[in-house]
Amino acid sequence: MRFIIFSLLVLVLFSCGYDAKDFNFNADELKLISAYKVGDTIYFENGKGDVDTIVVLRIDTVQKRMPGFYPAQPASNRIGVVIKHPPVDRWIVHSTNMSTKEKKTEYQHIISLSKFPQIKERGFMIQFKDFFSFGKDFWNYNSDTLLLCGQKITNYYAIDRGFRDEGLAPQSIRLIYWTREYGLTAYKYANGECWVRSRR
Repeated sequence: MRFIIFSLLVLVLFSCGYDAKDFNFNADELKLISAYKVGDTIYFENGKGDVDTIVVLRIDTVQKRMPGFYPAQPASNRIGVVIKHPPVDRWIVHSTNMSTKEKKTEYQHIISLSKFPQIKERGFMIQFKDFFSFGKDFWNYNSDTLLLCGQKITNYYAIDRGFRDEGLAPQSIRLIYWTREYGLTAYKYANGECWVRSRR
């Protein structure tokens, strides 16, 4: 009987509400995605006259406010910036629901933020072409100045891949530079080639 009472007490305690600050994104977190607006076309240049393009399709938000206790899904708050890579997007995933036969196309989330208020955790994810990295805290902030492809970048986050890059193919992205002003500001391939966001 004591075990049942204890279990019910634990269930009630963990199923109770949570602090709103652990659910809502604060101003600093939202600044990480504030550079993106639906319909934006963003260009990157490599210093040789080549241009790479992304288009912002939408800003996804998914919220589950009701607290959940195992095995129910816990409360969560997610926001992400969805992009496509024109003219031919090699970074989309096609899937088919086997019961409804409905076809679905998934585009990349260049950045996603998540919060789980019941366990007071958050997560950050960056995905761009073949690059992927995630963590519970946003990456290290740097206030120095870099010169990449002839452009100066200051106040940036240098984000490496979320796993070891030994044996990384030369044409794979090794490092991303992120700023609050521009979002994805530059990226560098394993072969040293860099691309920087165009100011046009």
